[in-house]
Amino acid sequence: RSVLYHWERLGVDGIVMANCWGCCNGLIEESVLRHEAEVPCHFHYDDGTPLDERRLDGFVFRLGRRGGGRERRRVST
Repeated sequence: RSVLYHWERLGVDGIVMANCWGCCNGLIEESVLRHEAEVPCHFHYDDGTPLDERRLDGFVFRLGRRGGGRERRRVST
């Protein structure tokens, strides 16, 4: 839920979730965030193989095509 909190408050463009392969917490996070259609997410499960930077670059490219960035909002704590 921290991801959704920061999505709403900070105006980030997208979310990259990195977890260990088969991590139960990562699977739960993904199942919750998959239902949030307005939040663009990229899920990376690390099994020790090198990161496929083309997939990450593609995600960043798609974020740019969505219309720039979201409006940034100041957060008071």
